[in-house]
Amino acid sequence: MSVDLSSLEEFTLEPDWEKEKPLAKEKAKADKRYHESKKISKPIRNKKKSVTKRAEILDVTFVPDDNILKIIKEKIKFTGISFTLKEICDSVCSEKNRIKIKLSLKDKKMRFLILKEHNKIFLDVETAIKYLIDNHFHSLFKVIKLRNEKTKNKPSYILKCPVTKTIFPPKSHHNFETLIKQHLVECENRNYDDFVSKLTKSDDTIEIESYMKKGHFINRYILKDDPSLFTDNIEGIELLTEKCTFVKNIRKEKIFVIKLSDIGILGERLIRDIDSILGNKSMMMKQIITSLLISFKKSKFHVHRERVRNQIVISANKKTQASDTNLNAVAAAIVSMLKKQENHHMSKRKLINHNSMSSFTKEKIIKDLRWLVKEGFILELSNGEVMLY
Repeated sequence: MSVDLSSLEEFTLEPDWEKEKPLAKEKAKADKRYHESKKISKPIRNKKKSVTKRAEILDVTFVPDDNILKIIKEKIKFTGISFTLKEICDSVCSEKNRIKIKLSLKDKKMRFLILKEHNKIFLDVETAIKYLIDNHFHSLFKVIKLRNEKTKNKPSYILKCPVTKTIFPPKSHHNFETLIKQHLVECENRNYDDFVSKLTKSDDTIEIESYMKKGHFINRYILKDDPSLFTDNIEGIELLTEKCTFVKNIRKEKIFVIKLSDIGILGERLIRDIDSILGNKSMMMKQIITSLLISFKKSKFHVHRERVRNQIVISANKKTQASDTNLNAVAAAIVSMLKKQENHHMSKRKLINHNSMSSFTKEKIIKDLRWLVKEGFILELSNGEVMLY
């Protein structure tokens, strides 16, 4: 597998923050002091405060994924080509699955709640319970019809779900809220206000009379893991889920590590809490560069500052002082050529085709170039240039 050394121009971690709205136009211009005093934007100040508050919950560390780092190291060793630290960092950051996030909570008493069966991570029990009911209700509960209730007084209208065509009584009905919540939880959709706002009203006589004959059912919810446990209300569903299902499937951790591409396993609240941190790309880049430097040094790679572009270069070969006495004619000619160049570097193609090298075959020049690179006399850079160490 080749190493992708693409740039970060197209790479984003999250959508840009919504642009702050400008202050309302000043209605009067007579009192300059009055208007100057109104230039402080409270919404902007509150926004920064809320972002800081979210960021204070977590400690986040970005590091390269072990597999991609191993591939990069093998590539550098195999080819002998030296890459700048920026090129390597750009390669790591070009894809989200090449970055790992280490998350820990600043409050030592808090723990991440991990649902083992569903591989989801949350900060609090309430959010975890909501996730289970919203997404796995039918795998947790069996629904049976407990009793049928019919409306005695003919309503002036009925309400219908535009998607399922389920009919509901008017909002004034004593069981309206119960029936709506019952429908939502069984459909694994719990946005009550949004659902009610989308209900369509019908005053069709035939539909109203049909509803009065059929009535509506109040359901009972039986826990599948233990049929002896059941409830007849929505609140009871949450209680049974927490006491019986949640406790069995939860694991608590102080720290966990995931790939950036797997951030979807985090609960909604946790994702919101790290939004501001993910938006700080400069912090992410600094952490990844630091991690790369430490890793390459531990792996005995040579870290060198390249003179021309003043960038840190990573090489697999240890520096060796070039000496004409221990080099053959071709190698000595190559070293001599580089010494004559400004900053001791030039294009590899230009060196091979230079007039002073015409007495040697290209195959011999290339072979000795590789040997000089391998032995650490010169550096072959990823941009096609060679230079003396």
